[in-house]
Amino acid sequence: MKLIRTLPITSKQFYDLFEEEMKKHEEVEIKTGTKITSKGNDQYTDVTYEILEYQRDHKICFKMKTFADYTITTYHTKTVEKGLEVTYEQYIDSFETSKKNRFFAAFSKAVYLGRMSDQLYDMVAKINQTQSTPKLIQMNAKSEHKLIAKLYEKNKN
Repeated sequence: MKLIRTLPITSKQFYDLFEEEMKKHEEVEIKTGTKITSKGNDQYTDVTYEILEYQRDHKICFKMKTFADYTITTYHTKTVEKGLEVTYEQYIDSFETSKKNRFFAAFSKAVYLGRMSDQLYDMVAKINQTQSTPKLIQMNAKSEHKLIAKLYEKNKN
């Protein structure tokens, strides 16, 4: 599945957040080939991240593997006038390979695309919360993302 959004953040903020999130699991250098393991309560809740490609300011591709499934996530980024254009692609093995009827598959895809969009806007909110002087830039976010709208209204005053 693929989603393209323009976010009111810089490339540096985006990649710094990614590196910070990865280093919460294990303190390593973030580069192509790095493997990070997040230990859960048992072998069934362990998560392994493998960075397949990392080009700061351009592309992140990583594989997240659990006991039952794996996901490949790719972010292509490009600086534009209004911020950072992020092309977010995700391949979920169990989602793509399972046999579902067409209606259920279309419904599931629509729900998942909404979640992907929410993840991107949550990243923006997290970046704005970590700044010493939070400043939200009004963006053309769809009305369904109420968190950004609330934060904008709160910080506008």
